[in-house]
Formats: sequence, structure tokens, C-alpha cells
Amino acid sequence: MGFEDLASRLRSIRLIAVFLLSIVVWSAVVGCFVWLRWEGSRTATDAYIPLRPLSVDEVVALISHDVRPGVPAARIIGMEEDSILLSTRYYLLPFKKGGQEYGEAVSTLGQTFSLYAANWEDYRNIHRVDRRGLEERLGRQLSEKDIFTGSRTKDRVSFASHHVWRYVLIEILLLSLLTTGVLVIIRRAKSGWSFFGNLLLLNVAFLVLVMVYSPAFYDADFFHQRIVVEDIWLWSFLLLMLTGPLLVAVAVFYLLSRLGRMLHKRKGVPARTFWLMSALVLLVTVSVLLLWDFARYRSHKSMSAALLDTLVQDLRPEVVSFIRGDPGLRIRGVDFFKKDVLSKEVMGAVERLLDARSAYGGYSLRILVPITKSEEFLFLWANESFRYADVRSLKTGPRTTIIDYHEILGMIDRKGGYSSDFVRFVRGRPMEGRVLLDGNQEVAAISLVDGEPRGGGSVLAKVWLLFYVPALVFLQVILVLPRIIQVVYVFS
Repeated sequence: MGFEDLASRLRSIRLIAVFLLSIVVWSAVVGCFVWLRWEGSRTATDAYIPLRPLSVDEVVALISHDVRPGVPAARIIGMEEDSILLSTRYYLLPFKKGGQEYGEAVSTLGQTFSLYAANWEDYRNIHRVDRRGLEERLGRQLSEKDIFTGSRTKDRVSFASHHVWRYVLIEILLLSLLTTGVLVIIRRAKSGWSFFGNLLLLNVAFLVLVMVYSPAFYDADFFHQRIVVEDIWLWSFLLLMLTGPLLVAVAVFYLLSRLGRMLHKRKGVPARTFWLMSALVLLVTVSVLLLWDFARYRSHKSMSAALLDTLVQDLRPEVVSFIRGDPGLRIRGVDFFKKDVLSKEVMGAVERLLDARSAYGGYSLRILVPITKSEEFLFLWANESFRYADVRSLKTGPRTTIIDYHEILGMIDRKGGYSSDFVRFVRGRPMEGRVLLDGNQEVAAISLVDGEPRGGGSVLAKVWLLFYVPALVFLQVILVLPRIIQVVYVFS
């Protein structure tokens, strides 16, 4: 059965029936995800903000904990007779003793939580909390003086726990319309290519809508602040990326075929000669870009090797032993740059190590120093915008706690370094690593340099992106614009 036969059979199905059935199916799916997402979680790259309202104990922990001197983790921005409105950029999960914590430990009223960022930007999460319960837990009455009226109250809101029911309805409706839209595309498509183009257009529209609907979703990490559409977004984005080569190929072939016809008509250039010359030009262009990239790759390896050499000199055995000896390393779930846990001398040594990257702008530096026999590491991280330090295990259960986990584990097993190949350089975020051994030939420290210097990186990747976005737009214009013109003509 061909595509046209499939489209013909699907035309007999009533769209309203498909839409109503989609509502039933997606209601069940969204309901399951509400249950799964209710309590929230955190992994190395994904933050799942709890969908439930905050408990009174969590509110006390947030408003009584300062993320920076004088800046609490949450503020009261509104007050009514029976409720208060809380604004925060953070969320809490139960602290798991002995487990990997990606956030900061917060203790209050005999309970310990882990504090996590709900986004890396200036979006706020809003929660409506029972006022009487909070006053009883605080042991005092709340007044107008407790309401924060500063500029931070005007930050954009990305999530409100008392609006979860709205998110449920929106996502059921959106996904039902998406399902019905796919059926409409199949029924009206003239060919497989027409279906493919219209499906891509629908996919792009869905990606844009989700980013508007969940504005804090992606920023280096994924911050899941809705129910199910963000997970579907990831698969839709993967589909878009996988179709990239095909989009570029179609756009280039179309342009070359039109150019070939024009040259044949006006100059008499044979089609065979034109296509041979086009293939030769394309081959030479790609070869030049690859050679250019290889030169930049060699420069990247030279710069990162120089930075690693500097780190190896700074990471002397006595420096590592001095850092390991600080009793503050027994504390977990704390960013040592935010809490005065380590001694000033040790923090000074840590800052001098991270300062090594200052002469190599654009690179990100990570240093791991094993501190116990239970595979726990002092983790230091610095780039152009921030510094971070804590104690963590590389893995807790099935979850990894650090990017490039397998590469780092291989370095520890081999007791040797790591160097990105040319393919990883072209793909982006190349990494170089060194292992420092102590007198017993055990791993004393691991240093990692990743990223690209200012103005560096793969030229081929940049050119690809330059072609990919216009190719996507170009293909949509070719496939969709004629239909839009027809619709406008009919209605006019």
C-alpha cells in the first residue's frame, strides 16, 4: 500500500472522533506523568521541579536560608487573610544521607533538605501557602513588613504550583491538537515529500510553542517545569536535528538544479559538465574547511596542553595533601564558594588552581581530587561566568553526577590522560585531561579542560549551522508557501 492509498483510507475517518479519542488517551498519559512528577527529582543534567504545593516546613527552610549574604532563597511577595504568595528560584527535595546531592544542604526545624536551582536565569516559581500553618510553624504572626517589595518581584514567572490544573488542561489540549494535526497532514499530503515538509513545519511550530509555554526549560541544563510536553519536545528536537543533513541536501540540490537549468538555457552549459563542476567545487570547499578545522584543532590541543602543564605544576603533591587535610571536606551538599566551610588557606589554594585558566579565555576547567577511599572527590569547576566547589561521588546508583563520566572513569582505570579526537572537535566541546599520580602510583588528582578558546571551535560546524537554518526555512517556503497562496486566493 502506497502513501496515497494510506492517505485515501484515512480521509474516511472523522477528525472530531480522532480529536476526542486523543483527549482520552492524552488525559491518561498526562495523569500518569502528574503522578510521576509530583515529588520532583534532580540528575546531573535534568531538574524536575515538583508539581505539588510546598509544605510549610519547606517554606520555612526557604525563607530562613540565605543563598547569598542578605538574599534568602525565597521571599513573601503577597499576603491574604488565609494564604501567602511565595516567590523563589529554588526547590527542595529530601536530603539523602550518603547519597549524591547536586544541591546545597539546608537544615531547619530538625529537618534537612537539598536546595536546587529551578533555573539558571531570572525566572521565578510562585507558590500559594497556607498562612495560618506557616505562622504556627514560625511561632509568630506575619505582617505587612514580611512582604518583599523590591525589584525582584517583577522577575518573570515560569511556574506556579497552584496552576498545575491549568497545565494539565493545556497539555491535553495541545497534544490532542498535535495528534489531530498529524492526521490532517497525512490526509492532505499529495506525496511523501509533501507530508515530510508539512510534518517538519508542524514539528517546528510545536518546538516554538513549548519554549513559549515553558520559558525556563532549557539553559545548559533541562529544567522540567511542566508535565509531559517537555519530554516530547526533546524527541521532537532530536527529529529536527536528524533531518538536518536531508534538509541541507534537498535545499542545495534544488538550488543547483535551478542554476544548472538557467546556465543551460542562457549559456548552453551541458548538464553533465555543470554537475561535475558543482561536485568538484563542493569537494574542494569541504576539503578546505576540513583542513582549516584541523589547523584549529592542532591549535586547540596546543593551548589546552599548555593549560594542563600549568595545572600539573600547580597540583604538586604537597598542595594536594594540604587540600585533602581540611576537615571541612567532611561536609556534603555545600558549595564551598558560598559557605565558609573550608579554611581561608585551603580556599586560597583552590582559587589559585582555578585561576590558571584566566590566561586561556573560553576554556572550562575541572579538577577532581579523591579525598576518601569511597570514591568521593573534591570537585572544582570554573569557567568565564562562575566558580563552583563541592564533594561528590562520580555515580550514585544508576545516576552519574558529572558530565563526561565514562571518559573520567577510563582515565582513573588507566591512570592516564584523555585527548579528544578530531571528530569530537568538529562536533563541539572537545576535552583534554591529565592524571596526577602520587608516590604510590595512585590517582592524586584529575584535571580536565573542555570547551573552546575565544573565537575558536570548528569552522565546518559553524558553516553547517549557517546553511542548516536557512535550509529549513527554504524547504518550508517551497512546500508550504504555494498552499498558503492558494488558500488566500480562494478566500479572496
